[in-house]
Amino acid sequence: MEFYNATQIMSYIDFDYINWLVYLFKPIVYAFLAPVIVGVMLYLSDIALNIFKLKHILFYSGGNLREDWRRLALHWIALFWYTHARVWNGYTVRGLENLPATGSAILTYYHGALPIDIYYLVAKMLLHSERKLALVTDRFVFRYWPGTKLIFGALNLIEGTREQCLKALREGHIVVLSPGGTREALFSDNYYNLIWNNRIGFAKLAIESGCPIIPLFTKNIRESFRTIPFGFLRELYERTRQPLVPIYGGFPVKLTTIIGKQIQSTGFTGAQELAEHVNYTINIMISRNQRIPGSILLALLERLSVFDTIKY
Repeated sequence: MEFYNATQIMSYIDFDYINWLVYLFKPIVYAFLAPVIVGVMLYLSDIALNIFKLKHILFYSGGNLREDWRRLALHWIALFWYTHARVWNGYTVRGLENLPATGSAILTYYHGALPIDIYYLVAKMLLHSERKLALVTDRFVFRYWPGTKLIFGALNLIEGTREQCLKALREGHIVVLSPGGTREALFSDNYYNLIWNNRIGFAKLAIESGCPIIPLFTKNIRESFRTIPFGFLRELYERTRQPLVPIYGGFPVKLTTIIGKQIQSTGFTGAQELAEHVNYTINIMISRNQRIPGSILLALLERLSVFDTIKY
C-alpha cells in the first residue's frame, strides 16, 4: 500500500482554483450572514441596556436617576441604530408631520423580509420625539430570541392580541403593525404585493378605539433584504407557522420611509371597508414611490442624488 507524504498531497491541490472559489462565493456567504448581523446588533443593544442598568444599580440610588437610566440608555442605543441607518442605507423619513403629536394611532406598514425600516424609524423617534410606540410582533420572536427580554420590553414589543393592542392605544401609544405579518415578510417579492389574507383586526381596533390609521411604506425595503421562497416552504409555513424561509441581503440600498396622511376610522360601513381602504392607500403609495419590479442595482444607485430624483 503506497502512502503519500504531506508535500506530495499538497502538490495535487490547486490553491489558485480554491482562492478563485473563495472570492466567487464570498459575496454570497456575506449576503446570507447579513440577517445574522442584524441579530447580533439586537443582542448588542440588549447587552448595552443591561450595562446601563447595572451601572445605575451599582453607582446610584434613589431620586430621579432611577427613572432616567432607561431613557438615557435607549438614547445611546437609538444613536447607534440611527447612525447605522444613515451610513449604510442613507435612511430618510418623509411625512413625520402626519404622526399625531398626542393621542393614539395605528401605524400600518408593508412588511419587508426583515423590518429593518421599523428598527430605523424607532431609533429616529427615540432621538427626535417623545412619542410612545408599541411594536406588534409575531409570538415566535419571543420564543426564538432568548436573552432579549430587557431590550424588547424597553422598546415595548407586544404580541398583538386584541387586549394588548387596546391597552396600548388607551395609554396613548402609536401601535405599529403589519396586517400581512410574517406571511408577507416571507412570501411577498420585489413586486411588493400586499398579502393580508383578509385580515381586518387592525380596522376593528381602530373603530373600537376611535383612533386613526396611518399608512406607512418604505421605498426599496424589499431590495435591502430578500427571501428565497421555495414553493414547498409556503405550504410548510401554513401548516406549522415556522419561518423557515432563507433570508439574504443587507445591501446598502437607499431606504426612504414614507408616512401617509391619517385615515379616520369613522365614515366607513364597517371594518371590512376600512381595511380595504387602507390596503388601497398603501398600494397607491407603493405605485407612486417604488420601481416595480424592484431592482437591487437601481436601489443602490439611488444613493446618488441624481438617481434618487427619478420618478417611476
